[in-house]
Amino acid sequence: MPVEPGVVSPARLVPDHILKTPYYATGSVPPQDNNGFHGDNCATVGVGTVDDAGKLLMHATQEAMMEGVSVCRPGACLTEIGSAIHAVADRYGFDTVRKYCGHGVGSSFHMLPFVEHFRNNRRLEMVPGMTFTIEPIFTEGSEATTLWPDAWTVQTVDGGRAAQFEHVVLITEEGHEVLTVPSPRA
Repeated sequence: MPVEPGVVSPARLVPDHILKTPYYATGSVPPQDNNGFHGDNCATVGVGTVDDAGKLLMHATQEAMMEGVSVCRPGACLTEIGSAIHAVADRYGFDTVRKYCGHGVGSSFHMLPFVEHFRNNRRLEMVPGMTFTIEPIFTEGSEATTLWPDAWTVQTVDGGRAAQFEHVVLITEEGHEVLTVPSPRA
């Protein structure tokens, strides 16, 4: 059964797609070409009555994203992001999907640098001007996933729920700036 991003489905899917309803759904903003630069964004939101386990999964995943953001600064290593995120997963008893990662934002979609959301030893120093996403996916059970024949929809192999949150981060001379914040309403 094909599922379009942003459409509620009864299947248990991994973001950027749809999760088990009525618990919550994740929709991704389609890639945008903005003056030659590409970007995307996603968040998991509660739909209907969300049980405590679902709320905890969403809370932990968002907390992990922010922990990853907090270590961003010139001279730091991208591995610090993965370590910070994985520590939050461990603290809450969740797993973090290793098959998908954050990515650079620029003239190509899903470009270098790739940002892993788990402990790793791929070393790359953050430098001012570097722009990338931090978008961890936490799962209730196994982090293993499978891709549907539509080449877009991903689901957990064990049927466990998943949550994902994403920010785009710019490394500045002084530290970092989160570029994916709500605009003030006019």
